[in-house]
Amino acid sequence: PAQGKALKLVPFFRLHNSRYAVYFRQASEEQFKAIQEEMATAERKATELANQTIDLIFPGEQQPESDHGIQYEQAETGTNKDRHFRRAKGWFGYQLKVKEEASRILITIRKDDRNKVAILLNNEKLAIHPTISEADKDGFITLSYVLPQKLNTGSCPIRFIPDGT
Repeated sequence: PAQGKALKLVPFFRLHNSRYAVYFRQASEEQFKAIQEEMATAERKATELANQTIDLIFPGEQQPESDHGIQYEQAETGTNKDRHFRRAKGWFGYQLKVKEEASRILITIRKDDRNKVAILLNNEKLAIHPTISEADKDGFITLSYVLPQKLNTGSCPIRFIPDGT
């Protein structure tokens, strides 16, 4: 409702054949301002990232993997903290959409993931050490790799394989 206007609430028992849930955060005025600033910052960062993103793959989700030509050997999928993932004793890979201006690749993993993985982009191992983000509230970090060379526009294969080194 508009600022200062009353909001009429209806008891749940009167909502027949409807599925609604309403949660109200409780916060002091100062806490509310801090929450608003935090949400605005998160939204700004998400928008900046979305504007820079050329392609996005959600491993372990059927449609995004299918759209990117998933291939694998001895791989499985699962979920962790409401995020889908794929892991492999063998390998898995996709066709990544590429534009000329592509300069880096971001990969999100669990901070406590002990499995070492080699990333092959265009059949060349990414050997550059990534920049690592701070862990989010669920314990995920983002690895940012600078691409070693310009990639051909169109698509390029990316493959993830266990790395014993």
